[in-house]
Amino acid sequence: MKQAVSAVFDPVDGQTRFSTRRNVFHGIKDENDTTFRSYISTSGRRTMKPCFMFLPTYPLFRVCMLLLFLSICSALQAAHISGRILNAQRHDRVEVVVPRQYLDGHSETFHTLTDSVQHFALDVSVPEPQIVFFYFNGDKIAIFLAPADTLLIHTDVFQFPMRVQFGGKGGANNAVLQQYWRENVQDFNDFNNVRYKIGQWWVSIEESASERMQAFPPEAYIRQMAHGQVAAYTLLEDYRTQHPNVLSTDFVEWLTVDIIYYRALHLLVYGQVFGRMHQIEDSFFEFLDEIPADMQTVSNDMYRQYVMAFLARKQAKADAGGNFWNGMYQKAGDCLTYKALACLRSDIIRAGFYGEQYREMLPAYQDFFKTNPLHEYEPKISELYDKLSRVATGTSAPPFVGRSETGELVALNQFRGQVVYLNFWASWCAACLKKMEFFNEFAPELNQQGIQIVNVSIDEDPDKWRNALLSHPSKGFHVLASSGADANIARLFGVEAVPQYFIIDANGVFAGKASSAQPNDIRDKLLQLRGKQ
Repeated sequence: MKQAVSAVFDPVDGQTRFSTRRNVFHGIKDENDTTFRSYISTSGRRTMKPCFMFLPTYPLFRVCMLLLFLSICSALQAAHISGRILNAQRHDRVEVVVPRQYLDGHSETFHTLTDSVQHFALDVSVPEPQIVFFYFNGDKIAIFLAPADTLLIHTDVFQFPMRVQFGGKGGANNAVLQQYWRENVQDFNDFNNVRYKIGQWWVSIEESASERMQAFPPEAYIRQMAHGQVAAYTLLEDYRTQHPNVLSTDFVEWLTVDIIYYRALHLLVYGQVFGRMHQIEDSFFEFLDEIPADMQTVSNDMYRQYVMAFLARKQAKADAGGNFWNGMYQKAGDCLTYKALACLRSDIIRAGFYGEQYREMLPAYQDFFKTNPLHEYEPKISELYDKLSRVATGTSAPPFVGRSETGELVALNQFRGQVVYLNFWASWCAACLKKMEFFNEFAPELNQQGIQIVNVSIDEDPDKWRNALLSHPSKGFHVLASSGADANIARLFGVEAVPQYFIIDANGVFAGKASSAQPNDIRDKLLQLRGKQ
């Protein structure tokens, strides 16, 4: 039998210790012992399944069959959310967004409307116990939801999301969760967070946490993180003592994992990013030996972020040359199993794909489909593979014909024999407009060398596009993506966000991109293709 990891917290010295046991229990408290123990199973018995050799078209078939199976089973997993929003109008929209990126790379939205007495009700499919987002009136609150949960939400238009009452089977879980987050702030809007690079992996932490990391010396920061962990465990244990058998096992396990890996992630980032600033010695990282990487609660974002940062640090330290992401992929195989291995390896492949390492990641991609027994994690990378393979270096660019701001036809084929800088942008994208200002300066030199700038706007409103061109004059050819003769030009190139760009060589084939997205690096890459750099 596969051994499981147990997490044992001792409030006397503020340490969390781990051991292995064969019999695993969830949320067990010894009434004769004040020490809180929550044993977290990492096993989830591995079942033998046939391994399939990689074929380019086979994963797509498997994904289709998987999606059909999941749609049939979704009703069996549905959680039920209902409640009342005082002062709401009839037919006000209520939404619940379920992040499934860790599983299949998507999020799923469920919605309903309030009735004449301000009530609402909807069923929500959740693949695992996890955090979902409840939206109303432009605001949101993060809640915990598990398959087959029932959750009652009572609030007021003028008080949401600051004051919310919970009831039903999942009510106590969410009451404790809101208390926990008051002390352990997690901002789910990534644009508000600060990102730091470990190797080639970007890790995201709250701005307030970043400020504390810069301000506190090692001893003070370690003390603060230990104090926060003690307070979090105390909150959980006090509630369980006062309200026995009210919190669900799934929630206790999920929150225990969050407490452990919140501290672990922040200590790792502190030591790795601010090591020189605080003159941190190697002994600081000995805590990593006490934190197990192989847990199966993959729906927990703190756990996944920690493991990715942990693997990135190991790969950066190894500095063995070769592809960074392939190195992380191999290291994941050394320390992870089952769901954790499938989830994190697919995350690593996605990161490599997005990091412009498409061809370099193909061996890992093929290995994943050969060796991974958990097919539900395959859409996360197979859909991205299908999208990127259309714009991979060495692939012919899809032809398009669109309309310029003056109504003239602009076709990609008219630039055959020249290098094309194909820039996707939008009127509301400040970064796009700034980038185009740089290329206004580069345009004379680029044009002289046979390099054409083609700017494709993804704006849905043609008037906003034209107004942006008037207020921010930009050199080059201009096309509206939705004016494509046969299809939306942005969809042809798989563009879902801006700024985004492609370089197409004189033969109409995708060329490799610059080493970074900085305008000067892109300019150098364009000139290099013309043999002028």
